[in-house]
Amino acid sequence: MELSPVSSSESNGVPVPLTQVERDHAHAKLLQFARKCWSRKTAAFARNTPASVIWTGDTLETLLSNFHLIRGRENLAHVLLEWRWDDEDGDSLFELVDAVNRRLDRRRAEAQAKRDREVVVAVGDSLATSSSTTVCIRPLESSGETEDQEKRAPLS
Repeated sequence: MELSPVSSSESNGVPVPLTQVERDHAHAKLLQFARKCWSRKTAAFARNTPASVIWTGDTLETLLSNFHLIRGRENLAHVLLEWRWDDEDGDSLFELVDAVNRRLDRRRAEAQAKRDREVVVAVGDSLATSSSTTVCIRPLESSGETEDQEKRAPLS
């Protein structure tokens, strides 16, 4: 089974925004990323400040709001245009965002495939248990039969 690489809305092909659960998961991953990156910094100020300073101002909120749209390194650079740490940590941040987006896309595609299979099974079960009979009416042929004779003729 081949899965779509990007889960997108049917109408415009734009990736679907994160649900609240997905957003919470991405938020936790970004905080974990900040702690990991900050622990590798050697500057004195990094030892005396919390890892959360990596997300200055509304950087974290901007990143989470656009998370589903970041499908290339250039997208990330554009979203975080003023981010101070892009040169040092941008590539590893993109790897994280890309991995999370791919995982979410895969889960969404699998869930959609499961829903599609369930619909097919439900429709099939509905047809199999249906007690109604479909009657096909044959058109009158030029054999000279009258309409009455045609109605009484057994269906084959």
